[in-house]
Amino acid sequence: MALSLFPSHLTPEHLEAAYPIHWDIELQQTVRFWLKDLQNGMRPLTLRTIQTTRERFFRYTLILKTAYNYNSLSLATCLDLKIVYDVISSFPIESYSNRHNTFYAIFSLARYLLIR
Repeated sequence: MALSLFPSHLTPEHLEAAYPIHWDIELQQTVRFWLKDLQNGMRPLTLRTIQTTRERFFRYTLILKTAYNYNSLSLATCLDLKIVYDVISSFPIESYSNRHNTFYAIFSLARYLLIR
């Protein structure tokens, strides 16, 4: 998926936008509900924060697809701690914000699954 598909100004309609075809149905539905929860949950986030979180998670799954040759990504694969560690530790050490934001996005999804 081209990164140009991630808009610079996220609107509520973008939360219903199409998801990558390499995601299985469970992952697509879970991410859809997670993003809605980020917007409307007990502690709603700004649209900009939701956009950053969404972009980082989408990029993370794109790395999994290209670097690990996954044809179909599942929720379990995305949250596998060994894979998360491998991907995040592969970022250049100077890219602290990339590491942090990517980890935050994955952690946020995991936290959502625990509290729902």
